[in-house]
Amino acid sequence: MKEELKETSAIAQKDLSRRQFLSYAGLAGAGLVIASCNKDDDGPEPADGSVDLGSEDWGLLNYMFALKQLSAAFYTGFAARLNPDGPIAESQQIPEMRDHEIAHRELLRDMLGTKVIEDFQFFLDNKVEFTNREAALGAARDIEQALISGFLGIAGRFASAQYLEQIAKMMSVNGRHLGYVNDGLAPNDFAHGLNAEQMDVAKTPEQVLASLSKYYPKEISTKHIPKQ
Repeated sequence: MKEELKETSAIAQKDLSRRQFLSYAGLAGAGLVIASCNKDDDGPEPADGSVDLGSEDWGLLNYMFALKQLSAAFYTGFAARLNPDGPIAESQQIPEMRDHEIAHRELLRDMLGTKVIEDFQFFLDNKVEFTNREAALGAARDIEQALISGFLGIAGRFASAQYLEQIAKMMSVNGRHLGYVNDGLAPNDFAHGLNAEQMDVAKTPEQVLASLSKYYPKEISTKHIPKQ
């Protein structure tokens, strides 16, 4: 079943447009929308068919957009296949988490404007056993942890403090998601995965994308994004 056809989110239900999200976040007035740029500034598309994230801050934003595309598709699939006899809390929380991820994805899309990379077509049914609660929550844990570790790995690379702030706000929500998923897998294990210093682990874009590569239909190139 195609995930892109299953988005019956609260965003649509409440008639909240992407432009309204921009207004709520104060991005348009702050000049954070990259709408006037030419997407070909860094040259032609890669000949090998991979997706180049681009350079400068918008390359970092495209990296987060690629991750948010996956998480939105994942939770869309998860919400559509929830067991009606499963925990009542999950029947409420998983759709809400889906809507968070869709909202973040669309906010990043509008921030990027003409710099945005393509929409990926995710076919997750052969990658995730959605009807198996433990397997689905395990996949959710992996994706949420990848989002958080991925952000930590690029936080110091942004030139714009305003872009950094917006992504940090999104990641604080993902921290809540991860705590919920951890507790769903093992009660009272909400802080699962912290390192010896009781912190989350930062990972490079290359590490994160390698760990999630089975989900993506195309290779993603990080060649031009800012380095540490």
